Amino acid sequence: MIHMGYAKIKRIEQAVNARDLERAKARYGDNHWWESNDPRIKAYYQVHEPTLILPNLGDFRKCLEVLLGREVYPQEFLGQQRLIKLVDEKCKEIGLQSAKR
Repeated sequence: MIHMGYAKIKRIEQAVNARDLERAKARYGDNHWWESNDPRIKAYYQVHEPTLILPNLGDFRKCLEVLLGREVYPQEFLGQQRLIKLVDEKCKEIGLQSAKR
């Protein structure tokens, strides 16, 4: 019985997560940045988005590494505001003007 209850809870969680993901994507209208071939664009938008839209945190990390030009350590995700500042500064530095929210 415990396993059946757990399975039901997991299905509910997945449904809620899927609904949250669709709501997050809908906020961007026609801007489907998560489909971009440019990892820098993906990094910019994802760092400003509280819902993880990219397939997983590993993909997000790889995009950040391309943008920042260095390894991104897991503990850096704990300092979200600092990470946002680093990304914004780098986008400004490299002239990534197409990255607009």
